[in-house]
Amino acid sequence: MRVRLPKNWRTTLAGVGAIAAALGDLIAQFTTKDWDATRLGADATGLFTGFGLIFARDAVVSEQEHHEDRQKLVATQAVVEKVADKVL
Repeated sequence: MRVRLPKNWRTTLAGVGAIAAALGDLIAQFTTKDWDATRLGADATGLFTGFGLIFARDAVVSEQEHHEDRQKLVATQAVVEKVADKVL
C-alpha cells in the first residue's frame, strides 16, 4: 500500500486539530454523562471536517499556471460584460 504524504502541513495540522477538538468534546460528554444532540452534531461535523482536511489534495500550482488561469478569468469576464451589455 502506498502512503501519500501531505503536501501542506498547515492543512494536515488543521485536520488533526479539528479531530482532536471533536474527540475532546466527545470524551467530556462521555465522562460527565451529559449528552447533547447539538454538540454531537458539531462533533460529527468536526470529525468529518478533520478527515477531509487530512486527506485533501493540496493545490500546488506553478506561477505560470496561476498566470494562465488569471488570463482566462479576465477574458471570460470581458465576454460576460459584452453579453450583459447586449441583454440589458
